[in-house]
Amino acid sequence: DLMVARHRILRTGFILNGYETELQVVYRNIGYETGYTDLSALSRAQQEDRIDEFMKMERQRPFRFSSPPLWRMDVFNVGDDEIVFILQTHHTIIDGCSDALFRTELHNIYHALLHDAAAQPAPLHSDYRDFVVQQEIATRNVAQKDFWLKELADFTRLDLFGTEDIFDRY
Repeated sequence: DLMVARHRILRTGFILNGYETELQVVYRNIGYETGYTDLSALSRAQQEDRIDEFMKMERQRPFRFSSPPLWRMDVFNVGDDEIVFILQTHHTIIDGCSDALFRTELHNIYHALLHDAAAQPAPLHSDYRDFVVQQEIATRNVAQKDFWLKELADFTRLDLFGTEDIFDRY
């Protein structure tokens, strides 16, 4: 709950149609649940099979852009004070670097709560909203735009979906 309240991106959905441009909508509150499955009575091989089957099913379950959350969290108790923690996110809300930061923050908050159930994380200094505002300001700055157009004038844009082998160029 602390993470969802703290990070707007965890309460985000996207409206892709019906407006001049796509919209990111940050909801005040969202419904979500963390799945919990106790596998501690099973053998290690059975636990692995159940988790593998769970992941196969999850790969078939798409996220719906218009309704958050665009993430899912599940915990499997495998016994002996061990858990398997699975966090799935859509790439529009969390990339590789953000994923590592998120997991570290979640781990730190979890451990703080173990020692003090009333623990509260320090307020964020900035978040993605601040970045978006900064980018909007930058894109309207004519001098900055002209600089980058001139700076990148001789570069060819990489076509990620083309058939050309980009390594042939080097």
